[in-house]
Amino acid sequence: MTRTTRHYGRMHTVFLLDVDNTLLDNDRFNSDLDHQVRALLGDERTARFHAIYEEVRAACGYVDYPETLRRFAREFADEPHYTEVCALVLGHPFERYVFPGAFDAIRALDRRGTTVILSDGDLIFQATKIGRSGLARAVEGRVLIYEHKETRLDEVRKRYPAERYVLVDDKPRILDDVKAHEPDVVTVFVRQGKYSHDTEGCREPDRTVERIADLAALQL
Repeated sequence: MTRTTRHYGRMHTVFLLDVDNTLLDNDRFNSDLDHQVRALLGDERTARFHAIYEEVRAACGYVDYPETLRRFAREFADEPHYTEVCALVLGHPFERYVFPGAFDAIRALDRRGTTVILSDGDLIFQATKIGRSGLARAVEGRVLIYEHKETRLDEVRKRYPAERYVLVDDKPRILDDVKAHEPDVVTVFVRQGKYSHDTEGCREPDRTVERIADLAALQL
């Protein structure tokens, strides 16, 4: 799974790349999914589907679509479109949601070090998304998924030893938390998605780009 390391100058660098709203437009996916689920379930049951989604997220601390679907099925055992909803969620064409320039950015970083996808959330749905979008292939299978990735940097370092780590993410809270506990990690904020202005109380990241395509030319 781990290939021969590459070096940028004399320092080997591992680039840790987030997925949702960093490499992939997760906001647009959720909007499209809402319209498609609503067409199957109607407004009332779609509202309940979203409520269950939020209940699960509050309980787990991360998005868990498989658990949302399980709870919905228990509550609405008579729903005739349940299997179609499952197919929509798990079988979505995620390749359509990869941000323009994301694959180019991965290729550019690969010439300067080793790219690793570091994602968080439900282990089944997130893996499905990363695989179906083509992102796993783009990093040659170097994918790490944790329910709370900001707490697992020690394990990341063991899996991919390096002299320098660069964390690329759209969430200021995660970048801030990692910097507080791992000050040697270079933080790069991609100002995309619904968390792009959620910066209150967060320290300034080391670098900021407006879109993932800009990462290819970023000087670190």
